[in-house]
Amino acid sequence: MTSEPAGPTARPLNPISALTLVIAFPYRTFERLTERPHWILPLVFVAAASMLKPILAVAGGYMEEILASTAFRTGVPSSEMEGGFVSFAVVTALVAIPLAALVETLFYKLAGTLTGGYARFRVALSAVAHASIPLGIGALAFAILLPFTKSLYAGANLAFLINGGEHPVLWSLLSQIDLFSIWFLILLGIAAEPVFGLSRRRARHATLVFAIFYIGVMTWWGAANAGRMDDPFEGWKAMGVNGSAMHFAPDTPEPVLEGMAAVIAEAEFRARSVIGIGDTKRIDYFVYPSFGEKRRITDVATIAHRVEWANTIHVAWTDGVVTALAREVTNLQGAQKFGNVYNPFIRDGLAIYAGGEWGAVPLAQAGEDLRVRRALPPLEVLIDPVRYVGVDLKLSQPAAGAFVAFFAAEKGLPALREVYAATTERPGAARELIETAFGDSLGGIERRFLGYLESVGSAADDR
Repeated sequence: MTSEPAGPTARPLNPISALTLVIAFPYRTFERLTERPHWILPLVFVAAASMLKPILAVAGGYMEEILASTAFRTGVPSSEMEGGFVSFAVVTALVAIPLAALVETLFYKLAGTLTGGYARFRVALSAVAHASIPLGIGALAFAILLPFTKSLYAGANLAFLINGGEHPVLWSLLSQIDLFSIWFLILLGIAAEPVFGLSRRRARHATLVFAIFYIGVMTWWGAANAGRMDDPFEGWKAMGVNGSAMHFAPDTPEPVLEGMAAVIAEAEFRARSVIGIGDTKRIDYFVYPSFGEKRRITDVATIAHRVEWANTIHVAWTDGVVTALAREVTNLQGAQKFGNVYNPFIRDGLAIYAGGEWGAVPLAQAGEDLRVRRALPPLEVLIDPVRYVGVDLKLSQPAAGAFVAFFAAEKGLPALREVYAATTERPGAARELIETAFGDSLGGIERRFLGYLESVGSAADDR
């Protein structure tokens, strides 16, 4: 008995060919991909196309206004914004796109299972990866069109019809009505037949289930970021306060404005008293009615933060605002007078001393708590600019404030100001300057400092 000759075997689908064949002959391509699934190359293509647009946008100068606005809100120096933005775009493309493909595959596979189909995860991932190629084509197309659109956020959708800041959900939903996103969903609908072994009707049902999930998640994600490119300070008002200016949204409650005006006056008084200066340059205070509102607009999770190059402080009306603002004003006014060369231990300590407390307790008590817990860094570490910045902020900051409080108690504010002024010219000479001010060695000064903290702790216990 002779066996029948084996029929011709299909040649494996070339990964590079699949990138173009999935556009021209989608059904046949997905059918072949079920035999030899692969996904790396299409994901690499989509990631590369996605990172190209932001890189070209920065190189072409199309992001200058947006990056300058972000630098103004966050306090990050403008010189660092471009590199940070490009790095973020690259990392996002390399990490987020593969992760998104995995999540989409899970729900695509679930949608196929719910409609009676079955597919191995590897096969479903291959289908999702190749169906995503139109998304890469869209990113590539708008990267090429940047000289004409001059915007990183131009797209083939209807979002331009809506103000994202006023209607974030609708704006985000219209962003999903995108030529390339629709193309992506159509390809997944075509793939569902061979991938899950479904009839055409059930394949459409599976794709509809996935589309609802996809559009819902993308709308939710987009709504959270809607309006971020708009000017958040459009329509804000300004009023003079203590020789400076307070900027605020028109709907800011009057009690907040009155309270903040008093806080600004108090913070500036403390800063001037500690630094020992008279007239200072005008400071622009951008006032937010709550911590949450400040974080939403500036994306900085602190009560107050300064933007030295703009002579600006962003501040929220919340508990602890006087302490936080006094620190920022002290640093800003110190930079105005002495420049941006400084010993960080002395500068931070002076700013925290102006604030008056750390964690709602007096500075000496905060230092004593570190001493008791054996977490107080040695003076030789704190006084060295390089080693100081390597210490955890939760340790270095209260330690600096406690030492300056000790310095002021022992030698008085005038001597402290002299050391502060001198270290702005010679940051590395802080040890020599402090030893001269105390007339003692650093070891002797440290023993006196620890004794001061212990005595404060004992006095607190006696009360």
